Amino acid sequence: MKYILAVPLLFKNAMLSQNKKISEKLIPLDPVSGAIWLLASILSTTWRYRFTGSMQHNPFKLTGQGVIFCFWHCHILIIGHAFRGCGVKAMVSQSRDGERIGAIAQRWRHGLIRGSSSTSAVAALREGARELGEGRNIAITPDGPRGPRRVAKDGCAQIAQLSGAPIIPLRVDCSRQWTLDSWDKFVVPKVGARITISIGAPILARTTQAADTAGVTLALNREIENALGA
Repeated sequence: MKYILAVPLLFKNAMLSQNKKISEKLIPLDPVSGAIWLLASILSTTWRYRFTGSMQHNPFKLTGQGVIFCFWHCHILIIGHAFRGCGVKAMVSQSRDGERIGAIAQRWRHGLIRGSSSTSAVAALREGARELGEGRNIAITPDGPRGPRRVAKDGCAQIAQLSGAPIIPLRVDCSRQWTLDSWDKFVVPKVGARITISIGAPILARTTQAADTAGVTLALNREIENALGA
């Protein structure tokens, strides 16, 4: 009953968020993104988070430092909720799925960078490097937007090389979850789930004027995969 009573309040809060001053146009919730946001908003009241690892690199403590947070695409819901309102800008694709992810991310007070490894790649790289150069933190799923699952593609490593920003891996373990039949095996924590987020040590890249050093990029990708648990 308490969840039913909470639904009108949740929708009210979502509408109120549209009146807050934000730096980009608010993406409307469609039936799919609205249902996901509503379900997560209800379920998350029962989730219990535990943070371990390099706590000095917690996203809430590194606001305005110009760092790259990375995590697997299947954990977008968990990371987006856990670190809501921490000032990170999320890189999302121009696809319909990216639109839905972006709409939910905005309700949790994340900014957006539109682009991906497969769409508007050059523009996304440049904007990501610019945001980092201005001291803003960004978030990237290195296997997004369409996989292969848990295989790091070049975008995250290339932005790190262009900007010189450190990469902070965020590894997720969930005690109870639903795993969707999607390419990434998208994770939705169940009621009462205990979620552990391990904050890894920074992965450092050599700064280059162009993201073209194939060997360095490949090495960074392998480091990312090892840190996130490929």
